[in-house]
Amino acid sequence: DFGGNPLQEPPLEIVKKGPDAIERYFDELDRGLVISKQLKLVLIGHGGAGKTSLRNALARREDPKQTKDARTILLDLERVKINEKLELNIFDFGGQREYLASQLPYIKGPDLYFLVVPADNATDEHFERLVERFFILLQARAPNAVLVPVLTKID
Repeated sequence: DFGGNPLQEPPLEIVKKGPDAIERYFDELDRGLVISKQLKLVLIGHGGAGKTSLRNALARREDPKQTKDARTILLDLERVKINEKLELNIFDFGGQREYLASQLPYIKGPDLYFLVVPADNATDEHFERLVERFFILLQARAPNAVLVPVLTKID
């Protein structure tokens, strides 16, 4: 039984296949052939935009009514298993300006970023400024990142 083992490399499913699979894994890693089965998704946007509600939807759970006191402080992390082949690592950033400096170390690499914007606030000028600001930030810190604007709506 390998349960509870903190080993990260190789992944548990490789370890369970035995020593030959482990050796193949590291050989492929040396040759750059290992395909990651994890996707890092970073939810960014202003406070109250719906980032946590989107995270809850991706995790397939009911979204509790958010109060001002229940909003994300700095950063929440969650792993969501999509299927046997893919796991989503969600970084849900608190949207208040005072958290940005502390979040910068997490903005790196060729990750997927959802820029969450409330549809009610997505006027042309507001939306353009917001997208431009985050685009410049990502260009400087994570030039290979993918930025996807996501509009949210509170019913």
